[in-house]
Amino acid sequence: MDTSSTVEKGRLGGFSASSVSLGGSTVNEMDLQRALSELDNLGQVKVSSVDHGDAVEFAVTFVSVYGEMPLISSSDTQIDIRRNLNMIGVTEIQTITTSADKAFIYEVQSVSILDSHHSFKLSLNNDYTAIIAVQEQGPHPQVVEAELNKLEGVTVMVDPMVQGSGVEGDPWTILVTFIEPVGNVPLLESDKAEITEDIRGFSPLAGTLVLGFAGEFTPDLQFDCSPMFVKQEALEYLPSIEEVNVQKIDINTGYRWDISFTKDIGNLPSIQAYNNRFEVQRISSKGGFPTPLGGRFISSYGEEATMPLPFDIADDVLKSALEDLTSIDRVDVSKIVYDNGQCNWLITFRVPESPMLFECLHLS
Repeated sequence: MDTSSTVEKGRLGGFSASSVSLGGSTVNEMDLQRALSELDNLGQVKVSSVDHGDAVEFAVTFVSVYGEMPLISSSDTQIDIRRNLNMIGVTEIQTITTSADKAFIYEVQSVSILDSHHSFKLSLNNDYTAIIAVQEQGPHPQVVEAELNKLEGVTVMVDPMVQGSGVEGDPWTILVTFIEPVGNVPLLESDKAEITEDIRGFSPLAGTLVLGFAGEFTPDLQFDCSPMFVKQEALEYLPSIEEVNVQKIDINTGYRWDISFTKDIGNLPSIQAYNNRFEVQRISSKGGFPTPLGGRFISSYGEEATMPLPFDIADDVLKSALEDLTSIDRVDVSKIVYDNGQCNWLITFRVPESPMLFECLHLS
């Protein structure tokens, strides 16, 4: 089965996997179930069968991955594989939308090159394309588009019409429209081609957002972050989410992310979107050389203070101590350990969202 995002019903981060060879005339339910369940992109399945005399019909039920799946394929073209329209997989899908009252203006840049240059390369933010040939009718727009779309975070559309004649004063010119990144994009760079900005891009949106699910929070996400980043670095990073599929849709005034829970079943909590950055404060311990660190410290917040805390207190214990203060409802704490016993505790305030500054008192 091929579950890559380029196939129908494919998934972000999917891939193609093949089973071991199966005997066409001797295969049974257990053989097929075992072979399919060993595919890393498929999950567990259950197989049942009906013998029609001149053929055997197998029904494959996906039991550990939810939602619509691509069709299984076979190396034998005589095997008929179809979807049971009465038993299409379903899963919970949630949507996050960012939008403004103005539309995006997409950046348009022109790339001009002479016949005499024969080939050229393009780059953006030090990420380079392969060599692009200048053919008899100029650089091929589809090749330029494909090469630019290989660059990190770049999605473009290239006008299929090539202007000019390729000579001095009338070079071959193609128009490149940036879909992503959106807004005012830096000029492409080239070893031989000349780049000019035809339309300056504009985005009414900027900044970051944070997603929350079941009391857990993602890091700050750029307003236009990729679906792969939302999937792998944000939502699947949360302990309560095993796997999601994410689709990003440009709605011209912002973006919509459709999030399918592919391994979590039932009526799930709603994802919450926060358009603010949660404040992070740092508590640091100093010293440790030549005298080893030790002792306790007190952290005060407003008119309240914690009990004396060990110099190497664990992050979850510090979190509990801070949330015992009546003026703090929710913080998240991460601990970083350095040489000589030094530590940093990064404290992210969830509630209150506009906190006061901690003060610490050292006790021997």
